[in-house]
Amino acid sequence: MIRSITPNLMVNSVEDSLAFYAQLGFAEIASVPNADTGQLQFAICAQGDAMVMFQERACLVDEYPALAGATGPSITLFIKVDDAAALAAELKGKVPFAAELHKTFYGADEFAVIDNSGSIVTFAQD
Repeated sequence: MIRSITPNLMVNSVEDSLAFYAQLGFAEIASVPNADTGQLQFAICAQGDAMVMFQERACLVDEYPALAGATGPSITLFIKVDDAAALAAELKGKVPFAAELHKTFYGADEFAVIDNSGSIVTFAQD
């Protein structure tokens, strides 16, 4: 039985991704540096029960060679929040928005931002 799911995003810079997601309220909980360069090749950040993993492009391709031809992000993240309006106001001017706060056809209040690697992160309130 599945107990949880955590996305692992291919990124150009784990450090830059951690800095971006810190603006969204996530905190680093684990990281692994590259033995040769000292740069982070992997990290996990979390906010409450929500977690996101970041893996440096070359490291991920080494692990999964089938990803060698990947050219950019191909997923969006969907995060449920308690107060979308307050979070949108807090992030306005700090991060690039992909969609302003709006009411969806299914009744949710949503907005979306673009992270430092080009992935879309949508925040929604039921």
